[in-house]
Amino acid sequence: MTSPTMAELPDKFLMYGDQKLVRVLGGRPWTAGFVIAVVSLLLFLALAQGFGVYDYVYSGANPNITWTFGFDPYTWAAIVTSMLTGFGVSASSFALAQDVRDIKAIASVIGRDEDELANEWIDYVRGRIVRGRVIAFVFFAIGVVIVVRNIPGAADLVGLNNPQVYPWYQQVPSIWFLVFVPINFALIGKGVYFTVVDDRFHRLTRNAYLKVDLLHPDQLTPFTRMALRRSLLWIVGSSICLLLFLNEAVSPTALLPFVIAIMVVASLALVAPLTGIHRKISAAKKEELRAVRTSIASFRDEVLHGTNPTTSNNAAHRLTGLVAYESRLEKTSEWPIDLPTIGTFSFYLAIPVFSWVGGALMERVIDVLI
Repeated sequence: MTSPTMAELPDKFLMYGDQKLVRVLGGRPWTAGFVIAVVSLLLFLALAQGFGVYDYVYSGANPNITWTFGFDPYTWAAIVTSMLTGFGVSASSFALAQDVRDIKAIASVIGRDEDELANEWIDYVRGRIVRGRVIAFVFFAIGVVIVVRNIPGAADLVGLNNPQVYPWYQQVPSIWFLVFVPINFALIGKGVYFTVVDDRFHRLTRNAYLKVDLLHPDQLTPFTRMALRRSLLWIVGSSICLLLFLNEAVSPTALLPFVIAIMVVASLALVAPLTGIHRKISAAKKEELRAVRTSIASFRDEVLHGTNPTTSNNAAHRLTGLVAYESRLEKTSEWPIDLPTIGTFSFYLAIPVFSWVGGALMERVIDVLI
């Protein structure tokens, strides 16, 4: 089952402005994200170049500039922030397209009509759109505060420092950051909230309709796939954030707690739904074992104490099969994950380390070559 592009999805699925933007840009999330990232960075470069910031920076007048891959701290931070902006916008659309596919698969597993379940999901999410917007606005405001307090020149730009502390060539780039960093915080806030909303909907659906078939654990694949995908998107986002710290001028004091929080969300995005499914499997396993052992006790009594040879012989055959089935049930995992899934998630958790170490090594190589 292939996932539809944003251009192919019915309008009813497009619930956020960023998803509608992706459709306007062609409907392919990662292509749209790349375009958004490039346009965002070009706006920064145009701003810096137009005000003469680069003429000053590359004149050598300030020898204390900390460079990363040949970029000054502001340009490097703008590159990473642009990547985050593109990723933040495209991730929501990518998750939506994949979720539509998985909701259809889940409907088949729980015996529901695909369109009916999809409409229930849409209604559930739309009913919480206003609250999501409020949370996004709160995070936007937090982003503004973060910029003003941590981007050199931003407080001077908005008139909070009197007299001004930073020169003009540091104030000008702050204009861009005062727009794009809060946008990223708003995307993060919206993403966290609706990750929780989606998990709650699917938990209610599982509790109401999911009947676990212990002999067919593959039916739980759509649930596991959805949880892994949400976790991956949050981990990739945090990995991009970590690239900021490759420049020594970027202080981790304000941003690192948010990166850690994103990693916590990434873990919960996987653990929360899998824990719910684990409870369903565990309950089904206990119930099945109870029924099997009751039957085993019944056939055992017939074999040991029965007076009819034919009946006792049939009971012996049934008893043998039930004992084998009991053994299989006891070995059945109570978690909807296997070794490949564990390996995949372990790889996901290593992505931030790879991005950080790889970026640091690349920076050292470039420094040596230069």
